[in-house]
Amino acid sequence: FMLVSDSKRSEAFSQVQTRMTPGELEFMRIVATEILHKEDKCLNSKDVLNSVSEVKGVKFSMVEAEKIVARMQEAKWLKALTSGNLTLGVRFINEMEDWINVISDGEVDKCKTCQKLVLRGFRCKCGLLYHRHCGQKLAKA
Repeated sequence: FMLVSDSKRSEAFSQVQTRMTPGELEFMRIVATEILHKEDKCLNSKDVLNSVSEVKGVKFSMVEAEKIVARMQEAKWLKALTSGNLTLGVRFINEMEDWINVISDGEVDKCKTCQKLVLRGFRCKCGLLYHRHCGQKLAKA
């Protein structure tokens, strides 16, 4: 077993660790993994809250889970969609890209304009995937 650390990613993760307990980090990992395995890359808020029961060694009440989710949203780790579902926030996607690649077995899409990871973009008629804002810029050009 060998641990290889990218100091830039480690610094970001250790900053998170100072703001979140190990149980909260485990809750975030469980939620993120579930989101990544869903075809539409989002979960309804009820499923997110119910996944708190999967955290090992820590018991969170639903009120505590709601507070944790609210903090994750404030920190841009999670994002609320207009549908009421939750997805991974821009901060999580940016800072945890390597982890996302591992969890997704390298089966992640890259935006054809900026080449950054895209989870919830749009696919044009030709089949290429874009971030919404990248596609809008491209359409204006």
